[in-house]
Amino acid sequence: MRVTHLACAVLLAACTGGSVAPAAGSDPGRVVQALYDAIHRRDTEAALALYAPDAVFVELPADTVVQGTSQLRDYYKQQFTIFPHVRVEVRERKIDGGTVVDELLLRDHPCGGTVTDVITYQVVDGRIRSASIEPHGTEEGKAVSIIPGVHMVCPASPAP
Repeated sequence: MRVTHLACAVLLAACTGGSVAPAAGSDPGRVVQALYDAIHRRDTEAALALYAPDAVFVELPADTVVQGTSQLRDYYKQQFTIFPHVRVEVRERKIDGGTVVDELLLRDHPCGGTVTDVITYQVVDGRIRSASIEPHGTEEGKAVSIIPGVHMVCPASPAP
């Protein structure tokens, strides 16, 4: 069963603490890592500094869209409240030019256990222009639904 949640994508956080914009430069992998570091610190402004002003974040398959600095700011503030303890591990990273694809494990999820996501970033001139998340599931067999403005739901998944 697929997990549908936009919030976990944002809490890609957690790898380790560190500096944000100055260390990121224009290397796409470093820009994305700097984003994770900012999220780990729950530093909304540092995270926003890594996005282009008109950046777009899309959740697939729901096609939920967060666009531009104002919406991203509101989104991050909401997610830091909903997911105060989630820890993210980058399980695998692939970089091709300005495209960064990370397979993530989100641990200590509020629904319990570990959630798996794949997120794809497009980095141009040292800023994230777009990001899309494709949720993959939970190890504990729960579904997660996180849509901006809607509360989290963690029902048990139907039997296969």
